[in-house]
Amino acid sequence: MSLSIFSSLISKLIIVLLALGLVISLGVGSDYVNFGMPKNVIAEIDNNEISKEEFQYFRNTRLSQLPKDILQDKKAINIINEQIVYMIATRKALASKARELGFVVADKELRNKITNSELFKDKGKFIGFESYKTKVRNVFGLSEDIFEQILIEEILSDKLKSFLLAFVSVSKEEIENEFVLNLSKINFYLISAINNKEDLPDFSEQDIDNFIKNDNNLDYDRQSVFTIFSIDYEDLTSQIPISQEDINNYIKNYPNEFDVKSNNMQEERKKIIKLIKKRIAKNLFITELKKIKTLIETSTFNDIAVNYKKIDEIFKLTLTNPSRQLPKPLINELATSDFSTNKPNAYFFDETIWIVNPESYLNNKEYAMGKMIKIAETKNQVRLLNKILKDSSESPEEILEAIKDDTNYSYEFKYDISLRDFQRILARKIDMENFTDKRFFVPNIFGEEEKFIIYIEKIRKANREFISFDEFKIRNALLSKKQKDFIKQFTDDVMRKSKIELNNKYFGYK
Repeated sequence: MSLSIFSSLISKLIIVLLALGLVISLGVGSDYVNFGMPKNVIAEIDNNEISKEEFQYFRNTRLSQLPKDILQDKKAINIINEQIVYMIATRKALASKARELGFVVADKELRNKITNSELFKDKGKFIGFESYKTKVRNVFGLSEDIFEQILIEEILSDKLKSFLLAFVSVSKEEIENEFVLNLSKINFYLISAINNKEDLPDFSEQDIDNFIKNDNNLDYDRQSVFTIFSIDYEDLTSQIPISQEDINNYIKNYPNEFDVKSNNMQEERKKIIKLIKKRIAKNLFITELKKIKTLIETSTFNDIAVNYKKIDEIFKLTLTNPSRQLPKPLINELATSDFSTNKPNAYFFDETIWIVNPESYLNNKEYAMGKMIKIAETKNQVRLLNKILKDSSESPEEILEAIKDDTNYSYEFKYDISLRDFQRILARKIDMENFTDKRFFVPNIFGEEEKFIIYIEKIRKANREFISFDEFKIRNALLSKKQKDFIKQFTDDVMRKSKIELNNKYFGYK
């Protein structure tokens, strides 16, 4: 397939997926049950039927945009079928909630939705109800009743969301906090201590045995260790071009995610491309996971890492002492998986594929030694950093210059970092009001694994007098995020409490 044809196919896929909102995931909390139903009913949600006709319409639309290799993958099709059921069920569940709250759809509202739809216009004018009925029947393959029921449910869902969003607001304090987090800037040095082997103790066999005996926090008989690398949306979409047409279509369908008043349109464009690629990747993960599962049968872990250019991104994981933040479901899965074949495996969590390779259980003493060394290194780092902080108030600038020439320390200069990012680096909230304009060492040691201290070179506090210039933009951004989070939380809660029953005539694989 040529690049131009591939690009065109991807562009069309993006447009359709965005327009139909079909890039969705299964609701984990919902209860799926097999149940005997009439053949014209595909599923039910809380006793509300999902007709085969409606399901087939959305299914055909979805499948018509997918690559052939996915269409030939039975497991992938099963997943897609359930995604479509969940999408329809979500609409019906929200519409049902709207009815419970007393919302109704008048005949005039339904007529307006039909006559105002671009689907039923020719040269900007409504094509007429007879032509509308013909198009629904012949083009969409739906009866008029089912199509209009879909429209009614969409109107009810929109009314419910509008009602709920009336309770979402942004306070003046939230706007001020956001302003300060974004507009306060800091120049600083991040200073770490370097561990030299001569600074660390030599542990005897007796020291190690005593450590194992006294350390009751770990099970030394089962220290599962894995080597891991991951594949995310950026890896899967790195060779997929995104056209300006794709970007325009995305903005048209999701205007709230594009800031038309931004002073940096290039950054806004990059943001939209990132969002589009994430949506594309959701449809590629299934195929890629299948490919990796096949590779695992004939390739080593390192071969797969080389194939995906990930050899430099491999890291180790000890289940009882994870060295980095990983999805909890992944940790739980690894804890219960059988790796007796000593083969790698692939998992899919948090929109990321994780390729995992088991290592043999660590020798008790080797693991104890490693932990003892880590404790000693941390103590040494704290000792060296405390040495700086002890005298830092007297002449901080001179101490900084001495650090630059001292082989016991390393430093990194950070320029124009926002208070938001500064707090993320320190992993704690910082009150800028307590900071002076002078250069100084923050009197704390930071870091979980690697310890460090901070030398503040310059602070530019956000001038609250100018908040009015950004207030509208900040309020809209905060409100948009709070509204999305609120609607998502509400919808997730509704679906968690809902019961989806699948017709086992069509979902017998369950």
